[in-house]
Amino acid sequence: MAGLPDLKYVVAAEALLVLFLMVVNLYFLSKRPILRRLREIFFVNSHAFRAAWYLILVASTLLVSGQALTLATIVGVGPDFVSTLALLFQFLFTTLLIVAFAIVFGIFAKYIPRIPASDLEIETLLQADMRRAVQQDDVVTAAQLDLSHVGDVYTGRKRLGPYVSVTHYRGLTLGFAAYTERRLGHLGDALLYSVGRLTARAAMGDILREYADKEQAMRRIFDEIRANGIAIPEVVDRTEDRFTVRLYENVTSAGVPPEGKPICHYQSGMLSGIFEILTARPVLAHEVHCWALGDRFCEFQLDLGPKPVTSDPGTQTPGPAA
Repeated sequence: MAGLPDLKYVVAAEALLVLFLMVVNLYFLSKRPILRRLREIFFVNSHAFRAAWYLILVASTLLVSGQALTLATIVGVGPDFVSTLALLFQFLFTTLLIVAFAIVFGIFAKYIPRIPASDLEIETLLQADMRRAVQQDDVVTAAQLDLSHVGDVYTGRKRLGPYVSVTHYRGLTLGFAAYTERRLGHLGDALLYSVGRLTARAAMGDILREYADKEQAMRRIFDEIRANGIAIPEVVDRTEDRFTVRLYENVTSAGVPPEGKPICHYQSGMLSGIFEILTARPVLAHEVHCWALGDRFCEFQLDLGPKPVTSDPGTQTPGPAA
């Protein structure tokens, strides 16, 4: 019983820490992007949320058990050590709550780089985390796209040819992006990003069978992008861990009115896939300039990760870019 008073002080201090973590988490939840994107945040961080939930369940069991022991002490039932056991249960209860709330704090803190943080900063981090999660799942499952169903466009469209209206293309891609964002949040644009990434990886795999030199391969894929009317690409900067690429006259956005956010999700994924194959490293693309932001070109930062990317079956993956 000698250590009982000290344990009471520890429990009191822990209770204050629990209160602090609750207040901070409530502040995070008050941020509009966090509140709107809870489903997406859970999708990306489901393992951590489940761990926090299990800890809260165990803590609740300890709380009920401790209250029962305290009641037994009050009515005079049970030996003297029951009060000590009740306090120990309370200590374990508050400790588990601290761990659970700290896990949730860590999840939300990823998307709030500073206090206060703007809604745009939070949305950008949420979008990047969603893309990263889908991309990691694609790597784990060795996801690929079978492009053989594209068929022979020239034979099938002898009178109309291989091209369609940009207006129709935008109606399809931007309509898909807007609809999926409303229904699925950032999961929708992450899926469009992933399709662009996998398509580009397949195309680069074919090109690298023809060109061993990475610079030649990059020029070839850029020529293909321009020849197919997608955009006019240009590498404007490169470092060991980042490429900066501009797309002029981008088919998705060139000429669109400003709407306050970048919209070229497919092209982001496309550039990610191209440079993953060229550098043999994971790449996460982020659009920093866009016609939809009021710019006159689209610019993408391609951040290279530290670990090699497992190449698709049948695709030769070269060494790091020179």
